[in-house]
Amino acid sequence: MNTLPSNVLRHAQRIVMAQDSTPVSPCAADNKGNVVLCAAAAVAAAALEIRSGSQERHLFEKELATSGDSGRVRDVFTSFGWSTELCNILMRQNDSFSDRRRTELVSGLLESMA
Repeated sequence: MNTLPSNVLRHAQRIVMAQDSTPVSPCAADNKGNVVLCAAAAVAAAALEIRSGSQERHLFEKELATSGDSGRVRDVFTSFGWSTELCNILMRQNDSFSDRRRTELVSGLLESMA
């Protein structure tokens, strides 16, 4: 399993912490209508934003919210040369956390990987 770049993981952690909540994979809309991302989707969004800017990140989030397809997250991992198994592990770990503590635990997970 390959590792993820530290700068991407730190940015993904900031994305997660800025959300009102962290959903089960891959994403959801919060009570304000904003797209909130799971751990793996936050990593994908962070990587896209670092590489191509916020417009690319927002396009990814919009596509993900419309489709609800976790495969889109895997596609981003693949495009960066990262293992889809690593993506799947992040999704499973994210989804295993309780709703109440998911944001805190996902943040800690991303921090420990950075």
